[in-house]
Amino acid sequence: LEEARAAAAGFADVFAADPALRGGSFSNAVEEWVEGRVFCHFLEHWRLLPSTDLGMEVTRDEYLGGVLDFTGELNRFAVAKATARDVATVESCRSLVEALMGEMLLFDLRNGPIRKKYDALKYTLKNLERTLYE
Repeated sequence: LEEARAAAAGFADVFAADPALRGGSFSNAVEEWVEGRVFCHFLEHWRLLPSTDLGMEVTRDEYLGGVLDFTGELNRFAVAKATARDVATVESCRSLVEALMGEMLLFDLRNGPIRKKYDALKYTLKNLERTLYE
């Protein structure tokens, strides 16, 4: 992750000169990096990593997209923990996803990539609740 962060930082001057170049593949790669960074932080500290602590400047949509993608990884992690009967970890994962859902409700999301990822968040929460029930 550090290598990817350093490589992305090398483009800072390019994007400062022409911000329109940041979109597309680069922005998608930053979202993936955010997802990985947030997941690693969660595994170590059991909480969400704030955007201010990422160690790299990202846009609002890159951060939100990465966090929403992270919830999919968190769901898979929780299912693996559920197979080991680690209910406390699954509950922690569900609590975080539920808190994110509450925060995302404060946004006025129009149709677009973040809205689609938000819609997936609803299914992730349902899946975690079903996993706990079973």
